[in-house]
Amino acid sequence: MALNLRASKGFTLLECIVAFFIGILFLVSFVATLDFVVRCWQEENLRGRLRVQLEYNVERIRAETRLSDSNLMVFYPSTGGPYSAVSFPMASRNTDGFFTVGASGITWDKTVVYHVWTNGGNDELRRTTYASFDANPANRQTTLNLLKANGSDGAGSGVTEILMRAPHIELTLNSESPSFDGYAATASRSGIADFGSMRLSAGTHRIQFKIISKNSASTGYGMGLDFLQVSPSGGSREAENLTIDSTSGQAWAIEEMTPYGFWSVNHQAEYVSSAVDHYVTYQFYYDEWMESNFYTMLHSNTCVAGNNPHLTLVSREDSSLSPSWQALGQTEADAESAVSLMDTSVRTIVKGANLSLSGTPQLIRIKFSAPSTGGLQIRSAYFGVKGIGSAFDESVTAKKALYFSNPTVSDASTDGVGAIGDSGPTSSDVIPASSHIWTNWFEYPVSSAQNYLISFSVAASADSCVAAWTPLDVSEVNSFVASGDHPADTSAWPTSSPYNAIEAPQIYATSQIACWYGAGVSTSPIYDTKVDAPNYQTISWSSSGNVSLKIRTLSDPDNASTDWSSVAAVGSSPASLASLDQNRYVQFQATLTSASPYTTLPELDNVEIKWPGQTALVNLSGRYTKRPGYGVFKVWVDGTNPSKPVSIALTVSENFKSKSISETLTSEIRPKNTGR
Repeated sequence: MALNLRASKGFTLLECIVAFFIGILFLVSFVATLDFVVRCWQEENLRGRLRVQLEYNVERIRAETRLSDSNLMVFYPSTGGPYSAVSFPMASRNTDGFFTVGASGITWDKTVVYHVWTNGGNDELRRTTYASFDANPANRQTTLNLLKANGSDGAGSGVTEILMRAPHIELTLNSESPSFDGYAATASRSGIADFGSMRLSAGTHRIQFKIISKNSASTGYGMGLDFLQVSPSGGSREAENLTIDSTSGQAWAIEEMTPYGFWSVNHQAEYVSSAVDHYVTYQFYYDEWMESNFYTMLHSNTCVAGNNPHLTLVSREDSSLSPSWQALGQTEADAESAVSLMDTSVRTIVKGANLSLSGTPQLIRIKFSAPSTGGLQIRSAYFGVKGIGSAFDESVTAKKALYFSNPTVSDASTDGVGAIGDSGPTSSDVIPASSHIWTNWFEYPVSSAQNYLISFSVAASADSCVAAWTPLDVSEVNSFVASGDHPADTSAWPTSSPYNAIEAPQIYATSQIACWYGAGVSTSPIYDTKVDAPNYQTISWSSSGNVSLKIRTLSDPDNASTDWSSVAAVGSSPASLASLDQNRYVQFQATLTSASPYTTLPELDNVEIKWPGQTALVNLSGRYTKRPGYGVFKVWVDGTNPSKPVSIALTVSENFKSKSISETLTSEIRPKNTGR
């Protein structure tokens, strides 16, 4: 038997090399995986250690600041947040575990400062304690500034402990209660600045804005106030409408802010203070709803007008921008064309079905147009009710002569508000090509249930040309045309000479009718007082002309009926609301009515509804103006600073294998032991 000796030779060199490299790859993969796992464990271990340090130190700051008073805190920098250091008072407990309370409150006998100092390439979170409390905030600010700049106050009177050391530590605090820095390189309006909370009872209170310093870049100590908000209802109070209780003697003014952008009601109250301790004190009532810009209201023939917004009727000029009748709409023509008419009379039918009305208008006016190919002149024109006789017996009853006191206007230009009444010329100027003219506004009770006639004559001129609109259905009759000057006729226009009257599908020259309503209604949004039974007291407003208001309350804003007919109107301000149902939600509706000769429009502003606020912790906020010459101010309410939560963010970073590991912890504290 023969043996297979080839099977006993072992591995070839190539097979050994392949096996070797496979083993190397496995080993490298194993080591890389092990290294990745170890690195992840080390990194997470570092993050955990950093988080523990953060939680310990943030909780320590929280515990101490909660037992302090935000009104006595000073921050670095003094010009405004966000801040990087804080100094606050502390009190020692008596043997019974309570604080000593004097005539002015807790007796503060210690001062604590938290700040970050860079030492030997690392940052240190430091806590410095002083065994006394200096009642002068300027002295405390000086000490805080020295600690931030030099790491010590130079006197060595404080005891400093290092709470944490790392390559990078950042302490950030925010509290808008201590001050508001009004400086900015250009005029701008601030965001909502929250000054904190205070306990208020019902009635009139006093809020004071007092200059305490200025930004080093500011050129002055002025103040600009846009509006205030006082919760729980959160109604805005325009600063320029508040009653000034007292000042330190400097001038104040209501300034229009339209050139600088958007301000509430386009104005601010500017106080021209010029030094530290200058102040202005306002009275404000807790609680009320004041509506002074009207933008959120539902408008029917009313609008908001003026740089200092007020409610009024839509102007006649604006009414013409949305005409109530158009030749293009009645004929449904594809486009305007041109027709040569000389020494011709026209009766144009205005079909009531094509009149768009939202009530009974007090005034109307009519627009006559020339095409792009030539001009025309209207010799005379009349408006009236269309008769129901035969084809050419289209009598104009209740005939009204039209007047032309307005200038011609290019079709590319804006129309003016227009003249009113039966005065001026009864013929128009020559209307150039691509131009038009409006008649004077006149009183006429039009209705969409009635058809009307506009009767006019075109002067004899070689280039006389009128705009025309031809309907798709040329069998439709929209006009009657006769030779000569006959617009005043109310009898039939015969088909024989000299009239030679014909029916026409086109509408000639008469392009639009604009209607203006001398009465309008605005309905406010439903306002939430946040009080179940508000006990409404009064409603007041400022107005001119004929203005009346209706007020109603609701228990469920989602079931609000739109029927105001059963609500009685009040016409004089102020008006008692003692008989009003005491429901949580309130709403008002304003009716404005103008009277002939309609030369002035009624106006409404500053609608104010009052009810006694419930004694509660309320919040004060607002928007203010920032300018190159404005200073830093604080706010007092009835002599006390509002209490504002202090937000804390502590960040620590360490290097780990060529990368930075960072952890941040944030918290909010309401000082003076309010339970937050």
